[in-house]
Amino acid sequence: MLEAARKIKGKTVLVVEDEASVRELVGEVLQRNGYDVLKAANGTQAMEIATRSEAIELVLTDLEMPDVTGVELASRLRAFQPAVKVLLMSGYSYNLLSDRGLLEPGTALLEKPFNTSTLLRKVSQILRPQS
Repeated sequence: MLEAARKIKGKTVLVVEDEASVRELVGEVLQRNGYDVLKAANGTQAMEIATRSEAIELVLTDLEMPDVTGVELASRLRAFQPAVKVLLMSGYSYNLLSDRGLLEPGTALLEKPFNTSTLLRKVSQILRPQS
């Protein structure tokens, strides 16, 4: 486990969240735990940052934002960074979103509200090298 954690440290995470307090808190928690963090307030900013950044391993994005959904943002980002992983955040449950056709099966979701340990565990699971 410790070896896997070492491999994950230093990975770049783009946090996309229109609510400033959530964006700042999530970014701070990730930075304190060894991740390199980029932050965007919306999908447009996220795309601008992503086009200037070569090594974004994970996009942690709110599902519902004023300018674009997290799903649409993920699709756009994968067009030029196909290996990027995506973790959506939402106040709605996975089952509700899935039942309404808003999530494809297997989409990673972090349900709000979440605590620090849940955030770090989910991010670590997604970034863990597949063996």
